Amino acid sequence: MEDDWMIEWGPALYTGNAEIDAQHQRLFNLLKALKTPLADREELLSTTEILDQISEYIHVHFSFEEQWMKDIGYPDFEAHQREHADFVEQNLGFLREHHFGGSLSESEIARYLERWLVRHISGTDLKIAAYAQQKPKD
Repeated sequence: MEDDWMIEWGPALYTGNAEIDAQHQRLFNLLKALKTPLADREELLSTTEILDQISEYIHVHFSFEEQWMKDIGYPDFEAHQREHADFVEQNLGFLREHHFGGSLSESEIARYLERWLVRHISGTDLKIAAYAQQKPKD
């Protein structure tokens, strides 16, 4: 299988918020584990276990990120929050699909989630970062 679609975590996706960046990197690591064949995984976690970890961690991350937006008075908070809710719903759909023997492979799920995450970070999250940087400090 060709892996040219895997986008590596790196400086182009940094928000400048160390905690947010660390959380994004953790999500990328979970996606990397998901696309790694089971036999090659360092930890023998099942796809369901990895999807569960992603689900649990996105709640932590999104809560933290949403609090950051509130703290800085980010004007597009509600639209950003809706993106988070849509992602959570999609991930739950993948969990249900996988649990009930759906046709999507780990690679297809990881590819979708990764592309969403990259678009989200490079689009909306970097807008928050730009807003936070230009906002006068109290």
